Amino acid sequence: MQALSTSADPYANAVAVWLDIGDGNDARAARERRLAAMAASTHDPRLYALALRTCWRRQSQECQSLSARRWSELEPDNAMPWLMMLDEAVLQQDISGFQEALYHAAHARHLAERAQAPLQAIVDVASDDPASLAAARSLAIEAIGIAAAQVGPATIMACREATPEDANSWQECTALLDLLEHRSDSLYSRMVGARIDQRLTGNGAPLAQVAAQMRQLTALDLASSASCPDLRGKLSLMRRMAVDGEMAVLPVSGR
Repeated sequence: MQALSTSADPYANAVAVWLDIGDGNDARAARERRLAAMAASTHDPRLYALALRTCWRRQSQECQSLSARRWSELEPDNAMPWLMMLDEAVLQQDISGFQEALYHAAHARHLAERAQAPLQAIVDVASDDPASLAAARSLAIEAIGIAAAQVGPATIMACREATPEDANSWQECTALLDLLEHRSDSLYSRMVGARIDQRLTGNGAPLAQVAAQMRQLTALDLASSASCPDLRGKLSLMRRMAVDGEMAVLPVSGR
């Protein structure tokens, strides 16, 4: 953790704060304040996303200073901030905001949730001695758990009710499903897209394929290693997953 805190990379510093969950509401509020302050002046979409996802649906003043729209400005080709704005529009009953967010999400180049992005910083600051490598792996597994517990946008499930009779909605939802199934950095998002695809079209093949890919990811067993070379290899996979997404670490036959 100290290596992250003392790194010259502001994103690594932010990851150190993010990992320090602490106990109780005061510790949580202090963590949110620090991350929000770091995000306020950054141009790094990874750091902004880390803070915003931590603050998502929190009511503190610090968290309210962050916005999904600002993330979209830092990373205009990413659908994720627009999916968050989709949720906000539903909560506010903002029809025009919903339509705008759905359009931009559906036509984005990719969907980068960046849930595993902190793994890159964790691996990069580790030295090559066995104790440091083991500590990095421990922190990486902790980071995966923290990311998995964070709340994400859910309004995309509205596409489950899309029908061809509503041509505009059908077109946008079809484009959004294509994004989820083929251009997401997360197998979970691909699974969500495949489930909605099956509901709308009756085609179960994409869902079966993603289920097989999830089994392949689990089979990598990133949480254990038999030797130092094996541990280095697992950390290398984690780093690649952080940068290029979960699909990138699967065997070529499973992609």
